Amino acid sequence: MLAWGLPFIALIAGIALTNTGTIHQSMPAGDDMYDVVLLAVWPAGLVLLGVGALGLTAAALTTVVLTTKR
Repeated sequence: MLAWGLPFIALIAGIALTNTGTIHQSMPAGDDMYDVVLLAVWPAGLVLLGVGALGLTAAALTTVVLTTKR
């Protein structure tokens, strides 16, 4: 179950991060002013998409090999 669940979660998180693109973080700078920092999260999303797709492919191949009668 872990072999199927972990790549599936990585795939869903990758889709979410790739779709989000960037996030902003506001930090108080005093006198009612804020510094805004934009963080790009889409590269991490692409990595998680790749990890999830490869993990699901590996789990599918392993399942087929182990359940086939020899």
